[in-house]
Amino acid sequence: MYFQLQIQTADPACLQVERFIRRQIELGNLKPRQKLASNGELAKQWHVSCTVVQKALSRLTAEGMLERTPCRGTFVTDSVNRAVIGVLFGPSLMNESAYFYRAIAKALKQTIQERGFNCRVYYGLTGSTGKVEDGDPENIRNLTTDLVNSSFRGMIEFAPGNSRFGDRSCNKSLPTVCVEPSREDNDLRLDGAQFGWDSVDFFVRQGRRKTAFFRAQRAGSPKPNSPNSLDGFLRAIREFNLPPPQVASVLLPTSGIGVERHIYEKALQLTRQWQATPDPAGRPDALLVNDNIVFRAVAPALIESKIKIPDDLLVVTLAHEGFGQYYGFPVIQYEFSPMVIACQLVDLLFKRLRKQALPPLPIIVRGKIKETDAETPPDVFGQNQEET
Repeated sequence: MYFQLQIQTADPACLQVERFIRRQIELGNLKPRQKLASNGELAKQWHVSCTVVQKALSRLTAEGMLERTPCRGTFVTDSVNRAVIGVLFGPSLMNESAYFYRAIAKALKQTIQERGFNCRVYYGLTGSTGKVEDGDPENIRNLTTDLVNSSFRGMIEFAPGNSRFGDRSCNKSLPTVCVEPSREDNDLRLDGAQFGWDSVDFFVRQGRRKTAFFRAQRAGSPKPNSPNSLDGFLRAIREFNLPPPQVASVLLPTSGIGVERHIYEKALQLTRQWQATPDPAGRPDALLVNDNIVFRAVAPALIESKIKIPDDLLVVTLAHEGFGQYYGFPVIQYEFSPMVIACQLVDLLFKRLRKQALPPLPIIVRGKIKETDAETPPDVFGQNQEET
């Protein structure tokens, strides 16, 4: 060897050594199965104590980037046998409407691989009900079998319902990050309240004051333990001193069959009521919808009721960054970034894996308003195509 490392005073020396070795592995300067020099040699080379080197190597070993064998030494892990992070989804990624989950899975896989880990994705573990008994038997069986593999270092569970998968059929507890707003151990939350507030702020800046909120919820869904989009929406209405809004809440059936038809019929009933109002001043001029998949069923109702968008009604809907649904008229999207979400989750998992101090939980992720190009339909066979 040996690569030169200049220890600075800003960060602990063991953290600088850890970062340096990790970077050499990522750049390919340290090859798979390559043996590192002894702790004493490294300490002498970098003018640090053996304890500093020991701490850095122990953390990289815990992550699976290094393998330490008594009497043989420390080796860079073979990329084929590198440690694995499991990414577990309660819902199925194969559902046509699972755009957001597929985007999250793709971002997590990229982020985990950039950290030098292998990634395995399992989905459909609880189905649409959030219960294991309604999950996909084959995927559950694959997960249960793979968890016996000692190369797993941690789990990221996304929308798992009330189930915990990280400890299934194995005798060890894996560091786990969970995203499930209804649970007390939820580690990350999308700031729905800010979405509601920011959307009303946008309406006001566009000169719109008569608002409506179309929101859909699953029947039997637990009440979130934090402010949601309706809370933020109503708070903004009060703060901007706007007229009382129209709020239409639609309970969706637990089964996925006929859900969009159900939303469409409720939306059509609402829009026809608006059109039947004799005085146009009594109709809303701004509409907020709490989900882009929900809006996919609301849009035909707006078209059938001959409501001109955005002249008669300015529309904002929630979506994830990169979502390319074409509605046939201009729609404003409030976007959350899957890559930001993935980076936050992976960072948190690695802090747990290294037993580092954690940030305040749950981590709050904010989105932002972005106008879509409604003149050109998305290229569903090209760059906007979803990837699993």
